[in-house]
Amino acid sequence: MIKQEQSETQEETNNEADIKGPVAGLPNPASKYCVDQGGESIIVKDQNGNEIGKCKLKNGKEVDEWEYYRQNNKSEK
Repeated sequence: MIKQEQSETQEETNNEADIKGPVAGLPNPASKYCVDQGGESIIVKDQNGNEIGKCKLKNGKEVDEWEYYRQNNKSEK
């Protein structure tokens, strides 16, 4: 009987983990790259209210973080 209770408890724990989704706290590689290059990672909203990651470069220009990352990060190629 104890073994069955442990199994049910483990199953409940697994189901709770599935509901919660992925663990937060891992840095966005594009955001990290932006900051590592001396930029500032910012979040802006488009006309539909969607959040978009931008990299504000030293010269003040704002570019899409992922485009900047893909075009300039040589370790990804």
